[in-house]
Amino acid sequence: MNAMLLYQITKMQKDNTEEHGKLECDIVISEIFGNVSIVRAETNFFDFVDFIQLGKINGEWKIVNVIWERKPQEK
Repeated sequence: MNAMLLYQITKMQKDNTEEHGKLECDIVISEIFGNVSIVRAETNFFDFVDFIQLGKINGEWKIVNVIWERKPQEK
């Protein structure tokens, strides 16, 4: 998926708030080891599951990288 397609999908879903209602997010902290962490995030708003790499920099958690996968489409 290129950046433009991701932008278009995100905008389309963001504009469709009536269908999704209030934004809800499930967060699972998979691992914390010292100053690094892996987090899984899934919302009712978007069709993606995000896996987020975080690092503690100057005492604050910062997102270093995000990789995502689209949820399977219901049939």
